[in-house]
Amino acid sequence: MKNKAIDVHEHLMVQLERLNELDPKESGFKEELDHEIRRSEAMTKVAMTIVANGRMVIDAFKMAKETGLPMLPDMLASGVQPAPTKLLTGKKRYYEDED
Repeated sequence: MKNKAIDVHEHLMVQLERLNELDPKESGFKEELDHEIRRSEAMTKVAMTIVANGRMVIDAFKMAKETGLPMLPDMLASGVQPAPTKLLTGKKRYYEDED
């Protein structure tokens, strides 16, 4: 998948610009506005789900670090095994006792 968190932000900003650029003097304004509002609501729901999923992964990494869990399930670690502590500490180490 190509999209990253910054891409979600960019998509939301583009949608905000679309809403802002609608001209109430143009014909079909109400229909276009209704369409863009529905689109914005759908994008917001998807973005909120993406953010919640990212939060869950961060929480899983924190819990793994706190409990000493050496590996996370693929679903949570995005296939990264063992889970690197660099994401949490800035150090390139793994949960296993490596020095």
